[in-house]
Amino acid sequence: MTSVSQSLLDPLASIEELVHQDMAAGQGARFLFDILYTKDRNLAASPTNPLPPSISLINAIPSRYSWIQKARYKDPCNKCMLVPDASRNPPGLDFPHSGSYMHVDGSIVRYFTPNDVVLLAEIGYGANGHISSCRLRTSEGVTIRGLWAVKRMKNTEVLERECRTMEALRRLAPESMVPYLGRYYEENVSFTTTSTSCSPNPGLNLSGYLMVYMEYSDFFDLLCRLQEPSNGPRRALHPHVARWYAIDILNRLYGLHVNSYYHGDVKSENLMMAVDGHIVFADFGETRKDIPENWNVPNLGTLTTQAPELYENWKGPRRPSDLWSVGVIIFDMLFGYMPFEGRSINEVYDSMHEVIDYELWPTIMDGDIFGKERELGLDFVKRLLVPTVFNRMWWPELRTHPWVKDEWKTISEKQREAPMIIRRGTWEPGMGWASLLKTEQPVYSSVIPDLDL
Repeated sequence: MTSVSQSLLDPLASIEELVHQDMAAGQGARFLFDILYTKDRNLAASPTNPLPPSISLINAIPSRYSWIQKARYKDPCNKCMLVPDASRNPPGLDFPHSGSYMHVDGSIVRYFTPNDVVLLAEIGYGANGHISSCRLRTSEGVTIRGLWAVKRMKNTEVLERECRTMEALRRLAPESMVPYLGRYYEENVSFTTTSTSCSPNPGLNLSGYLMVYMEYSDFFDLLCRLQEPSNGPRRALHPHVARWYAIDILNRLYGLHVNSYYHGDVKSENLMMAVDGHIVFADFGETRKDIPENWNVPNLGTLTTQAPELYENWKGPRRPSDLWSVGVIIFDMLFGYMPFEGRSINEVYDSMHEVIDYELWPTIMDGDIFGKERELGLDFVKRLLVPTVFNRMWWPELRTHPWVKDEWKTISEKQREAPMIIRRGTWEPGMGWASLLKTEQPVYSSVIPDLDL
């Protein structure tokens, strides 16, 4: 939920800014849109604030946003909430009139209870919780059309931190994340830790949060959709396809990094495809501000994608560790297998050092007609998979690397369709991508010699 600023800015500019943020975050999916704005009776007309107190803020909204036409006042702090008119929604967006609002640490956040939510089928699960599809109900008990998703967890310490992170990132980097709706509170929930979260009711406990249901992703990860055909082994992607997704992932990650956040668990399972084919991040359980007070926090990411410094009790910046993880994902896209293997910390750590110290990188096959492009992609990966943190490729160098330099602006500004997009309710190749997606790629495999011989 967007926080209400304590300093009053130009109402028109503030409203437009929030509109653009939420429209960008929607990316054509079903998405909740709310604007919170402080009503101050002492506002006076001025060059930067032309509205006298007697004029409703709703009249300040430009005509192109005329679908926002209803205002209501709620909560004792006299906040003005602009609520969209469901009959005049922009194309592709749905706005559920459901849930309530409360104050948490000076910000207004949206929350839902079982009275607002109808839980449906479970659609995903993991170590940190499970995800179910759901429908929303209005305060009058009317079920709202469309599907949403609720992630429920029992570890409320992790859950509360994840909610706070997503509430901040929804404002700072909306295009980088699965669109977030609000918190979910239930009765009689069994917890592994004591909740410190503000609760709207003494009988309710924080148990999850709601987000937009990725209707056509079905909560499958990026590589599952791209690399696993109906038959045959996992395959390498065409290097141009791999490059497109590499740049898109990096753009989404940059949205976090430029706002001083690190993700902490970058892996293909946490990369979702929106309906326009672009990538958004999910699962922010390990995400924090990259500041010294968080450098002592143990990272509980995924073994095979976690950077080596995190195995070594590293007490320094964490954002470079995200770039290592992206390097692992790009390698997987280019060659069809993970660069490091193992079922324990020691096994994965040893695998990292074997591959890097002995340069056990894949040899480009003679029959690979895209070998030169794949070789350039491998060089990009090698510069990310550097064990020494401060020698690892960072953003200025990264964006000018020959493998991505020419395509960075085109992909960043969405001037070209994604390799896979939704048409007529199904995933289809984007314009100009069909032949590259269908071109058979060589099957690379990991061959690590026995170094003890």
